[in-house]
Amino acid sequence: MCRCFYSRNQGCMWLRTRFAHQRNYDTIKCYYIKVVDHTTVSHSLSAVMAPKTHLAVLIGVGSHVEGQCTTPVRGALADIEAISTILDPRPHVQVTKFGIGADGTIVGQLPTRADIRRFFDSLIDVVNGPGSTITHVYIHFSGHGTRRQGCGPALLVLYDLNIGTKDLAKWIAKLNEHNIRVTLVLDCCFSASAHRGDDDSDIRFTEYNPEFDCDPDGVLQNQDSFMNAVEDGSRGTSLRFPIEDAILHKTRDRYAIFTACDSNEIAKEIDITVNKSVQKRGALSYFLTCALEDLAKEKTRIAYRSLHRHLKSLVRSSCPQQTPMLYGNLQDPFFDELVSGFGLPFVSLHWKDGDIILDAGQASGVHVGDEYEAFPFHFTETAGGMAREQSIRLRVKEVDGCTSRLCNVDQAKSLTMQVATTWKARLVISCSQDKTPVRMLPSLPEADRAALLQEEASYPFLRLVNSQDVSSPHVFNLGMDPTTEHYKICDVSDREVPYVPKIQRGDNNALQSLARILGHLAKFKFFETIRNPKPDHAFESSFEVTPSQLCAKDGWYEVENGGEWRVKCTNKGSSTLYLSIICFRTCWEILNMTSVEGDDELYPLQARDQQECSKDVEFESQLSDEDGDMDEEVFKFFITDKPTAFEGMMLPPLAEIFSGKGCDDDQSAGSALFDDHEKWAVKTFRIRTVR
Repeated sequence: MCRCFYSRNQGCMWLRTRFAHQRNYDTIKCYYIKVVDHTTVSHSLSAVMAPKTHLAVLIGVGSHVEGQCTTPVRGALADIEAISTILDPRPHVQVTKFGIGADGTIVGQLPTRADIRRFFDSLIDVVNGPGSTITHVYIHFSGHGTRRQGCGPALLVLYDLNIGTKDLAKWIAKLNEHNIRVTLVLDCCFSASAHRGDDDSDIRFTEYNPEFDCDPDGVLQNQDSFMNAVEDGSRGTSLRFPIEDAILHKTRDRYAIFTACDSNEIAKEIDITVNKSVQKRGALSYFLTCALEDLAKEKTRIAYRSLHRHLKSLVRSSCPQQTPMLYGNLQDPFFDELVSGFGLPFVSLHWKDGDIILDAGQASGVHVGDEYEAFPFHFTETAGGMAREQSIRLRVKEVDGCTSRLCNVDQAKSLTMQVATTWKARLVISCSQDKTPVRMLPSLPEADRAALLQEEASYPFLRLVNSQDVSSPHVFNLGMDPTTEHYKICDVSDREVPYVPKIQRGDNNALQSLARILGHLAKFKFFETIRNPKPDHAFESSFEVTPSQLCAKDGWYEVENGGEWRVKCTNKGSSTLYLSIICFRTCWEILNMTSVEGDDELYPLQARDQQECSKDVEFESQLSDEDGDMDEEVFKFFITDKPTAFEGMMLPPLAEIFSGKGCDDDQSAGSALFDDHEKWAVKTFRIRTVR
């Protein structure tokens, strides 16, 4: 098994990825929380006050002291007031506001650097005390962002002074140490390279002014080792840490961080109409509020990752140059409407210029004629919770590199999609000509063949071959051991496929279980061999993916157990590219190496003149006891010119085989259509770990 690391050093980023089960934590202590004197959090045992287990800290900065910033953030106060409207009625939530509007209206406390630092320092002291009830903290910042000299960590522009994301890192880590779950939302810019003119008042960025930075050199007195551990080259809100002092890395299941955009993008305000009047709102804050309201109204729950995909799709439809990011793998979320985990493998849909847009394209294996089952965004994401009678069947009519256009083929139903919502879809029929062929051997009873052919339609990537010709193209052979009556799945070399559960003929649901295994293997092989049939050589010359060592004659990179293998990814072009790393494991698991550990599903590679144009990836190979003397894994590096979704590609280990099925097949034909608007490429590396 390989673990993946990223870090930053002179513009490079490293991330550590582990395949580990979630930890169990001790029961959380409780306390009563109360805000007093506008600046401190104090321990209170008031019998009148109900126990508050959730604390929401809402910071909206719409105007500033003279000289700090000349451009107001007109939607900042409305952003936090909208979130407050959702949280105020909840008896277990204590809401604290630090807000000032563009017109100088103050709500709660004035968002000064001293008061906010004092508040969080006091909060940590209270949490560390006896008898506490707090379990969750939600922090929402809406306002301007800036960066020192165009690089380094982000700075949040408060009313009087700037405050660094280093401070946020410190507070989150200390709260996590006490098992407090933290959700952080940052709706601001983090790009000092995005210079704006006088007409760019909708952009939440302000030029860096060292006069209002108490720490212009990045070194504050009395900083502890945790703050010093934060690298100056890290993206502002991802809170990257060196491996040797990765405090937040160790607690990724105790926080979630939503950011309005990536480190070199701008966050914009949008116009919305409220009671026939136009208001400014931050795009991330607005769509987040709408999503939470919809979920509360429908009394349904979805996964954190699904919420992020929903927000990303909506924000990008309104602000194409803005990509919301998500970090952390928070278990036990702050909002009742959300659940932990990744949810089912849905892909987001949104409406644009009269077309239904799927946030996946050729790079994700989409073909013209593929059919998807679409559900409203708020539908519960469990196999039993998806009401099929309320779904709509859609067909792919046009495929681009990173997105696709769909049409409604269900004449009895209509898809009504509003601007501030998305739908989600899952593949039920694939029209790919590259489905994985499985040859049924003569040893398989005729009745079983017929039953499996009936099941075949439920698995989009499976093609059963009922042929006695041993030369017919196939990836797997399916037969039955006449002595034990166990079904047997072998590769083309007639070697039994490892990590496949034994299925006994005659067992309850034996053929259905066998079909699920075949469907799983077929999907794995389909995506393991995916490639761009029409590579764009000009696009491929705009980046480099360079391994640190040469491969063996058989094309595999051999690494000793405990050894390392590195790849350097560099953007040589003039526009941002996006990197996703997908791992295909021996246990028949497909996973995104970044999102599985809690980071976003892709990494931006900034243009060649930016600090973050290059990323180094380090793989540490470590064999487990089950691996024996050798383990083989395949890594695919997807490079795209636009953000795209790979959720539909993911698979759990075969031992944890899924239980859901798709819909009945439709024999409609389709051939792939590929545009030139969206570029993508994939580089494949095979790593063999040996003892």
